[in-house]
Amino acid sequence: MLKNMGFMTKIDTNGSNPEGLEEIINNGLVDYIAMDIKTTMDKYESLTGFKGIDKIISSIEIIKNSSVNHEFRTTINKNYHTIDDIESIASLVKHHLYILQPYKYTPTVLDKNSAGEEDTDTEYLKTIREILLSKGYENIFLRV
Repeated sequence: MLKNMGFMTKIDTNGSNPEGLEEIINNGLVDYIAMDIKTTMDKYESLTGFKGIDKIISSIEIIKNSSVNHEFRTTINKNYHTIDDIESIASLVKHHLYILQPYKYTPTVLDKNSAGEEDTDTEYLKTIREILLSKGYENIFLRV
């Protein structure tokens, strides 16, 4: 209905429903897609509890192969992510737009002990970005 009214549409996804994502894309219902990639594929289940890693990978590929404008993003938390982890994620999205954004503490965070009570330092994000750029990765940006 919104598309028929001339509005631009965006979807934010965690990638857990590639079939639905593909349907939305194939029917021309979305103008922009933003996908959160929480962590590396080998750490996904332990961090998120989600067991369908094949669905995450499928969603990444569907988005990469679509003609829809898109971004991939990871909210960086020093307690969860190493520089190697972020490089592993960057290798999945290749040269597509990849946004690094900082974890922001909130008192309502589900697991304060694990997530921590400190925001991710912008300098840490800048360091990760510079390392990735020096290794040939492109389209790495910060959202701070």
